Amino acid sequence: MSMSVAVVGASRGLGLSLARLLLASPQINHAVLTCRDPSHMPKDILSHPKTHAFPVSANDEESVASVAKYVKTHLNGKLNAVVHVAGVLHDEQVYPETSITKVKRDAMMHSFEVNSVFPAMTAKHFLPLLKAAAASPDDSGEPVYAALSARIGSIGDNRLGGWVSYRASKAALNQLIKTLAIEGSRVKPRPVVAVGIHPGTCVTDLTAPFRKNVDPATVRSAERGAEDIWKIVATASAQGVSGKCVAYDGTIVPP
Repeated sequence: MSMSVAVVGASRGLGLSLARLLLASPQINHAVLTCRDPSHMPKDILSHPKTHAFPVSANDEESVASVAKYVKTHLNGKLNAVVHVAGVLHDEQVYPETSITKVKRDAMMHSFEVNSVFPAMTAKHFLPLLKAAAASPDDSGEPVYAALSARIGSIGDNRLGGWVSYRASKAALNQLIKTLAIEGSRVKPRPVVAVGIHPGTCVTDLTAPFRKNVDPATVRSAERGAEDIWKIVATASAQGVSGKCVAYDGTIVPP
């Protein structure tokens, strides 16, 4: 089966590794790749015949809507999977807080905009394209909306505190996934699956300042991380993991 897949945040790290994996797969016919500035993507990615690259920003809903419009017009109006990789843990605006007293309003709002609101907007505009795949007689399997979450967003697994903005924004994302899964379960003839994915610690810019505190034996390459992500997406089902956060090793992260 030929699939059309979108990756939101495909210019570096896990998103870039996932893009390379998809482009190399004979099952993928179209790879819709987005990031803030596609000119930053490697030339071999941009020039690949399967690539459809677009600029998308977390604070610009219209940029997301324009990608959905392109898919509707030029790619048979459907997507078999959407993987929202884009997120923020640290940048020039935010860094993990050691306690609630360190929280800054603007930084926390930034975390929510990127980690919670942005995936909500991609879900909003791409869900009709996933529904179209669910209704297409040319496709089999259940379309999937996946977003990279984090074990640290688990309320039940919070034993250390700290990292307030990141924890809260990922917990909000997990609620979005649960809500989308309920809505997706009503789609006919096949449901749309929604799943959060905890990718673990991979060698990326996002984890660079914190890997010294992690057991080196558990740190994986971005390429391995992308393989684990795609395995979860490719095998996800409404009866199995929809509405849940799944770790890279297939275990379920507590809500």
